[in-house]
Amino acid sequence: MSYVKSTIDSIVYEGQTYADVAFPRVSLWTVDLSATYAQPVGDALKLVTRVDYSHRDSSNAAFPWTGLGPAGTLPAYDLVNLSVGIEHDRWSVTAYMNNLFDEVYWQGAQLSYSTRAAVVPYNAWSFGIRLRGNI
Repeated sequence: MSYVKSTIDSIVYEGQTYADVAFPRVSLWTVDLSATYAQPVGDALKLVTRVDYSHRDSSNAAFPWTGLGPAGTLPAYDLVNLSVGIEHDRWSVTAYMNNLFDEVYWQGAQLSYSTRAAVVPYNAWSFGIRLRGNI
């Protein structure tokens, strides 16, 4: 868990004064939690389950003088990742799913040449199998 208040106390940009300006893409609160459970299976194997949770508060996409207005706010989001696997001392096979609930969140926003805001959504929902081996 972290709390970051990153601000510029005062700045003058093109003749206008801005006060208490938050830095872009810096969330006030972030929370990351992980839980792992390992259960022996026989003499040499373990069934391992892991859940990861991540929360990001809303943040500014850019400094206010860029002209983004309300589009310059990146909404808060929550992500959950899950993995289940079999582990041995020398190898493991793990099935995983990232962004389990298919949360769509914004990575950024910027003005295009037409003065419209371009928002970059991201969801990176993915799944697969990881193989690991030690020689």
